Amino acid sequence: MTERLLLRPATVADIDDMHAYKSRPEVCRYLPYEPMSRAEVAERVSGVWARTELTEVGQALNLCVEEAASGRLLGDVVLFWRDAENRTGEIGFVFSPDAAGRGYATESASVLLRLGFEGLSLHRITARLDARNHASARVLDRIGNASRSSACARPVVQERVERYCGLRDAGP
Repeated sequence: MTERLLLRPATVADIDDMHAYKSRPEVCRYLPYEPMSRAEVAERVSGVWARTELTEVGQALNLCVEEAASGRLLGDVVLFWRDAENRTGEIGFVFSPDAAGRGYATESASVLLRLGFEGLSLHRITARLDARNHASARVLDRIGNASRSSACARPVVQERVERYCGLRDAGP
């Protein structure tokens, strides 16, 4: 949580708002999934997005990002626990275009970094993004992207190019 934002698990009350942006092709063009139907959003909200804690490697914690002052759903973020031995995780985020340009993605991604480093004692947290997604790249730059541009680029299926970038190490 921040002064402006509340990060919380999704509820059935969020299905319509989540569907409103997750069904839009322009929102999903850089994501690893196609635009979602309302039924798909509802299934995930009651299934994999219902998790409230990470208890084992391979799990993901999806959280809705709500504007604290208005209660408006802005988007959602995810923290993956990738590897216990190497203490690694990954973050991701998707926001409604209506929430763009106000720093919400940067602010909520910073909360996920704290959660991963302090809550899970992770050593390294990364992010994957389509190399064409300049807005998300700027968010990662703002929160401490330690990538080395071309060293991160690698082709992936469906004509997508993803950058695998180390955001930051927690230290020794």
